[in-house]
Amino acid sequence: MMRKPIASALASFVLALGTAMPAHAAPQAHPVAAVKQPNGPVFVLTLEGTVLAVNMSLDRAQIVGRFSFPVTGYAADMAYGVVNGQQMLFIGTTSSSASGVLGSVFAFTTDGRRLGSWTLRHVIAGVAFDNASQTLYVSSGDSPELYSIAPQSKAPIQFVANVPGTTHLGSMAIDDQRQTLYLCDVDQGAIFAMQKQPRRITAIGRVTTPQALTLSPDNTAIFIADSGRKQVVSLSLGTSKMPMRNFTPPYSFKTPSGLAYIDATHLAVADQLDSSISVFDATGKKLYSLPLH
Repeated sequence: MMRKPIASALASFVLALGTAMPAHAAPQAHPVAAVKQPNGPVFVLTLEGTVLAVNMSLDRAQIVGRFSFPVTGYAADMAYGVVNGQQMLFIGTTSSSASGVLGSVFAFTTDGRRLGSWTLRHVIAGVAFDNASQTLYVSSGDSPELYSIAPQSKAPIQFVANVPGTTHLGSMAIDDQRQTLYLCDVDQGAIFAMQKQPRRITAIGRVTTPQALTLSPDNTAIFIADSGRKQVVSLSLGTSKMPMRNFTPPYSFKTPSGLAYIDATHLAVADQLDSSISVFDATGKKLYSLPLH
């Protein structure tokens, strides 16, 4: 997730890409999020507004599909969900103009057919789908505000809550079993757990700059892509407070930006500035990387 000011941050990033890439080079994809379809591919969202479908095993990966959509600003995050039997990808984007910031959330089928959209006068920082309640949660990147969408209806985005102690929210992850939403504050690096009923928000950890969150398949730990220290760390979700642990060493990536488990023990990590996605085993050992283009 990008920090403010949005327009200048986006312009600086695009300029850096342009100066770093030779004119004759093949276009690269810069991933910002990754989600796994059960018994299917990993979907990777890129800053440029493309979704790549990647088949990933323990020893190789292959891009097997893609679709693109118009992005006037930048793509920020993506979530997977099933609504009324329809598999969907929810994508959050943000654009900026003289009239202000406009955040948009789009619903697509997994092959790129657009199903619906919602708008918000905030930066869209994170999206996460709660299968149990059939609710899509949306975090604001320029405020401490959390919103929700009911994809099965035509209702507009609804305000849910202010998250105390935060200023700019980022990525999210949902634990269906505990009915808990995990959020992060990009500026402070803080990780929060928000229990839904009764609503209770607790700070559970801190990193440098949280870029992506995901739960382990057994829901016993949360994994955090820390772009500040360019690593992935984990935090156990037991009853007692546990220290943060390094899953990979610091400076293992250029900018870790997306996390998705491909099976019970292997984690895929997208790297935005490296234009790649890599697979790691349970010990944090990298098995291989796939360039994205």
